[in-house]
Amino acid sequence: MTYMVGIAGGSGSGKGTIAGLIRKNLEEFGLSSAILCTDNFYNDFSHLTERERDDMCFNPEMNYDHPRSIDFARLLGLANKLKNGEAFNYRKYNFNTHTYDADSEIGEVDANLDIGIVEGNFALYNGSDVGKSSGFGDNDLLELYDYKLFVTTSQVISLNRRLTRDRDERGRDVSHSQKQISSTVHPMYLRFIHPTSLYSDDQIKWENDLGCSPNDSDNKLNRLARQKAFTIYEAVRGKLSLGKK
Repeated sequence: MTYMVGIAGGSGSGKGTIAGLIRKNLEEFGLSSAILCTDNFYNDFSHLTERERDDMCFNPEMNYDHPRSIDFARLLGLANKLKNGEAFNYRKYNFNTHTYDADSEIGEVDANLDIGIVEGNFALYNGSDVGKSSGFGDNDLLELYDYKLFVTTSQVISLNRRLTRDRDERGRDVSHSQKQISSTVHPMYLRFIHPTSLYSDDQIKWENDLGCSPNDSDNKLNRLARQKAFTIYEAVRGKLSLGKK
């Protein structure tokens, strides 16, 4: 079976960057891998008007950082395929239309990979606030993992990273993003995401030194990712040496 890694953390914590760098380093070690990002498993909100979808950004009980916005049954199904070494394609979430449509990217996962990575806010979520009615029971996702990692950084760094991503990748206005962060992103982190750090086997806590250049920041993240990649490499190599697939 594929060795499974879960990488969680708050918005802007660097978990996506860390996951990508871990994958890059694993490839340098000669191991194949794929990443499933929980951002691509939102529920389809195409039935809502544009105004209703925008209002969700600020709704404390149903928003894009609440676990009920994620299709855990679909995520769990594909994560199981990844663990079992099956090849599959999947449609990624379109953040412009809040749906899965003809303009959505198609993700491709090869068969029999060495490592599968599930990355995102709810990668280590136990399902207690979603329930079995959604097809996702307590700890179903957690039981897939061989290694669980939680990533944190300072609020200043995570805020700046989130604002930059919303502006550059999703065309969001800065004032809109700031309101969303204060209304739902940070409260949901405290309520649902930070508690999942208790399930982690390991953590990355990183910050930049005062006056740190972007290049220095990139180097720091790469060093941290390479350390964790080597930990994963050693675990996988140990399993292979015992004849376990």
